[in-house]
Amino acid sequence: TNSIDECTNPNSMGNTIWITFFEKECRIIIEDNGRGIPLNILADVVSKKHYSTKFEREFNRYSGGQNGVGTTITAAMSDFYKIQCWREGQTRTVHLEGDELVDGGLKKCSAEKHGTYTEFIPSKKWLGKFTLEVADIDEYLKGLSYVMPKNVKIKYRSVNKKGKEVAKTITHQGISAAVEYMSQSLEFPPITIGIPEQTIDEDEDVDYFKMEFAFSFDRSLDETIMTSFCDYVPTKEGGTHEQVVQQALSTFFVRQAKALDANAKYEVTSDDCKKGLIAAVNCSHSDPKFEVPTKPNVATQTTPP
Repeated sequence: TNSIDECTNPNSMGNTIWITFFEKECRIIIEDNGRGIPLNILADVVSKKHYSTKFEREFNRYSGGQNGVGTTITAAMSDFYKIQCWREGQTRTVHLEGDELVDGGLKKCSAEKHGTYTEFIPSKKWLGKFTLEVADIDEYLKGLSYVMPKNVKIKYRSVNKKGKEVAKTITHQGISAAVEYMSQSLEFPPITIGIPEQTIDEDEDVDYFKMEFAFSFDRSLDETIMTSFCDYVPTKEGGTHEQVVQQALSTFFVRQAKALDANAKYEVTSDDCKKGLIAAVNCSHSDPKFEVPTKPNVATQTTPP
């Protein structure tokens, strides 16, 4: 999410991210046209934990990367890692050779060139046996398209094991598109509800929160199907943001049912309202709490009522 964070910063000129994936080598290349990491700290960002340019986020409250460990861990868990930044007429390249960090030093470049380039190959030695296919990257980017900023575009190129190359441009699709993707038998077009930014003041710490969600129903289903995101990160195991939406929707429909027929023979319950519910949730929190560093679910309790 570092490139997304950079492109959403109002101080940045960034608006485009290039992603290339070579399936055979499992080689991933990500480049953006933002400001570039400050060159004097580039080696530290790669090699030191909790070393980030985003701890003070006055202009970018809702950052997907905030702990200063993502780049360091990616480098440490890769068989090959290279990062290059261009900033204010200078460039610097840092790469790993085995366990050794090699710093290419400062060099001059065109003042018109700016941004960050990262290339890496995940290590099976450290990560164990895993399979990363074009379909996995495609699915991730599809999810990202539901919540990515409207002013950002991703130019994505994949090359599968047989050498087949596919290029596409990913743009903002909106949270309702996620609901449409999850079911082809919706009762009605997805309804999108946005909760404007809220200020949460607890124990002298001020947090900021906003949310949007979309929902519809599928009568052919008995269960609830949800997908969710927090600060552009997919939260596959859900969390409090999903729970809040389910509770809000079921409470609303139970009340509406009672208002329509207060003397109904059979009471409409909260569980009734969750049957066939198809929903997608996107929350933004200035200091989200994830249960584990891989961020599969949100444990933050400070969500507005």
